[in-house]
Amino acid sequence: MIVDGHTHIWTGTPEKKYFPQRQNWHVCMDWAYSRAGRTPPYTRDPNSLLPRMEYRMSDPECKYTIATMDQAGVDAAVVFTIDYDFVFGEVAGLSVEEKHRIYGEFQRKYPGRLLCTAGPEPRRFNSLELYKRAIEEHKLRGIKLVPASGYYAWDPILCPIYEYSLDNNQPVWFCTEVSRGSYRYTRFQEPVHISDMMHDFPDLTVVLAHMGACYVYWFEQCLNAAASNPNVYLQDGGPGWVLGWSSKSNPPTEGPWCTAFNNEPLVMALLARAKAAAGSHRILWGNGSAPGPAYAKEEDMAEGFGWRNLVKWWRGLPERAAKYGYSWTTRDVEMILGENAAHVMGYKRDPQREIPHKFGWRQLYPPPRSRG
Repeated sequence: MIVDGHTHIWTGTPEKKYFPQRQNWHVCMDWAYSRAGRTPPYTRDPNSLLPRMEYRMSDPECKYTIATMDQAGVDAAVVFTIDYDFVFGEVAGLSVEEKHRIYGEFQRKYPGRLLCTAGPEPRRFNSLELYKRAIEEHKLRGIKLVPASGYYAWDPILCPIYEYSLDNNQPVWFCTEVSRGSYRYTRFQEPVHISDMMHDFPDLTVVLAHMGACYVYWFEQCLNAAASNPNVYLQDGGPGWVLGWSSKSNPPTEGPWCTAFNNEPLVMALLARAKAAAGSHRILWGNGSAPGPAYAKEEDMAEGFGWRNLVKWWRGLPERAAKYGYSWTTRDVEMILGENAAHVMGYKRDPQREIPHKFGWRQLYPPPRSRG
């Protein structure tokens, strides 16, 4: 069973865009001037990219996603709802409620193939109501939070979301990648703030997406959270420790970020430490891509490395790690490639993984003085 733990489906259309226009412009500026290898003179015009930027990777009918999953032999994929409106200070064409509805329809249309999360910006006045409807009406699973939008994971405004998640056995996913500007407020995303929240909600199932990619200091904080709580999972999703961020080379040997292809000894050491902290039963993989017209083949996925190649890379982990004295088994890899995500998302729960006891508390008082 192959379950990708990190996929996106952008469902924008010319009439209703998924992203705020400022988000689209930001990506075009990044492509034109900031991508690895971009050096003066700057001859690319981001205006020429803007009209087609979003539609290159939009899949409003989900046909590209299912087709590329079939090509790659991926049985199911975790898909995140992202609410970008607050971080860019601009309303997108699609409301978050519409995104939830569309993903719910995709799940019904392709049963067992897509495991979609909710994702309302928690600073919305009706964020809890949106979350509840996503779970109860649209049958989504859990919630994806992006603190770099401008809030800390321990902010009391999130407590109702955590309470509902606990009471309804819903996992809470956090983005923990170091912001490259697309989410703007990097300081909010530092994983240590998630550790603060977990002291108040230790029974909450938490998944740390990206594992701090690509920043070793943040990776260490993710390990600390996982090592101290059996309910915390680590997920290397797409632009992470295996692939880094996109570059012109394939495999991605170039670029400023450490990857398994330009610094294999380091990445093997990091993954071994992740296993020591969480166990292979709490590590998930993911490709982090979004299929669309410009990414219509499975080899276009995973930063152009290919969905199938990424699965193959994980399958080869035991032999690769052994070169550096680390031990991984085929069984470890099977869990990472599918069983762990299936368990977290309620797709296929494993009774042996159920923790028989609870910490038994939530939202301790009084809060630390640093929180006001």
